[in-house]
Amino acid sequence: MEKVEKIDAQTVSCEPLSEREIEIELAKNLPCWKTVRIRGEKLALARTHTCSDYLDSLELLYSIGQLAENNNHHPDLLLEYKKLTIQYWTHTAGGVTNLDIAEARKVESIIGQL
Repeated sequence: MEKVEKIDAQTVSCEPLSEREIEIELAKNLPCWKTVRIRGEKLALARTHTCSDYLDSLELLYSIGQLAENNNHHPDLLLEYKKLTIQYWTHTAGGVTNLDIAEARKVESIIGQL
């Protein structure tokens, strides 16, 4: 498994983005992602990916886990047989930040390598 690039949290803005800023970023660079409300209030980025089988979905989950550990930014992950749902939001900022956008881009890169 190849190493993923580390994102330095010091160089990425951790201010919450507005809903409009998020929509623009998703439309431009992350069309498979959407915004969802976490616990009915906070915005998060979400994507569900369906793999070819259970083992492929586990491999994807593991790869995202490595990314999360490398960058100390951990998404919520839900594995349902062949389907993996990923949700990013920055807890300390109370919403979606540029760090979440950067991590979602890395996840897209991982998915593209499957």
